[in-house]
Amino acid sequence: MGPVRAVKMLQQAVGVGVDGKFGAETQTAYEACSPPDTVARYCSIREALYRRFAQTPGQDRFLVGWMNRLNALRGEAGVLGFAKRGSAETNFGDTDHIERVPDISPDDSIEAW
Repeated sequence: MGPVRAVKMLQQAVGVGVDGKFGAETQTAYEACSPPDTVARYCSIREALYRRFAQTPGQDRFLVGWMNRLNALRGEAGVLGFAKRGSAETNFGDTDHIERVPDISPDDSIEAW
């Protein structure tokens, strides 16, 4: 996802101002949150972003792979309803790889995602 976008999603998940810079306010808010709840919120934000990306022509073919990767993260993090994956092969959907999502500038608003 890139560091700026990842920090923006974390900031949104912990309820602080979203600027893409991991500072003292973000750290304090993160430390005050319940890790399982924060991870679940972060993953929900990330899923919504993937689904929005998939609405762009040509990007929908990557959704299955993106969701596999996200759901694997949910399983590893212990998000309720998601089990850890075994050694099963990953399903990339209609492609043979997972497309990298380019990062955004810290100056871009959430709407620019």
